[in-house]
Amino acid sequence: MNQSEILNHLVVNYPNLIDVSFPIPSPHPDLSLIDPKSIKAIILGADPTHIVNGNPVEIKKVFGLDLKYSPYWNGINNNIKQVVGLSVANVYVQNVCRNYFKCETSQNKDWVTIARKYWIPFLKAELNEKFDKSIPIFITTEFILSAALNNPAKKIIASELYANCKSIEKDDNLFEREIIPFYRHFKYNLKNWPEYNMFLKSKINS
Repeated sequence: MNQSEILNHLVVNYPNLIDVSFPIPSPHPDLSLIDPKSIKAIILGADPTHIVNGNPVEIKKVFGLDLKYSPYWNGINNNIKQVVGLSVANVYVQNVCRNYFKCETSQNKDWVTIARKYWIPFLKAELNEKFDKSIPIFITTEFILSAALNNPAKKIIASELYANCKSIEKDDNLFEREIIPFYRHFKYNLKNWPEYNMFLKSKINS
């Protein structure tokens, strides 16, 4: 299935959850304009949904990266700036679930199922087509980890991953790439985790 077909399936199977008011946001960057070999990490968000006054807000480019100052990207960008060798110019940014929902991720009881069943297989194939399998995935929320683990019961809490400089091995997740937490929550600002910052540096410059 392509992304339009996935969206159509979701509308049929989850009619009260899927919002089709806006087009799917485009990823960053446009790969037709760059050399894919320049990409050092893949950064994944959960989905584009941000609810204001009961309705999703349109986001034209993933994380609002078309905006001069994007509130969705600010925390992630602060962390990118702290990792030596990483910049907005050498990361590929996409959402796991590309469609809008009628509720935000934290209130969406079906998010993990939808991500796991519909979007992750599609995204895995797409990433494999675009990038070498050595390029790691940086995830910005624990929801993605819950959806991507081969065995969800083996999920490790964020603080343990950061404190012990751990990643998720490719054999343990559906993407079959190394998954590295890169959480946007202010608690995980890299200024508070210098050893983890060095761990990230080693992953993108190895």
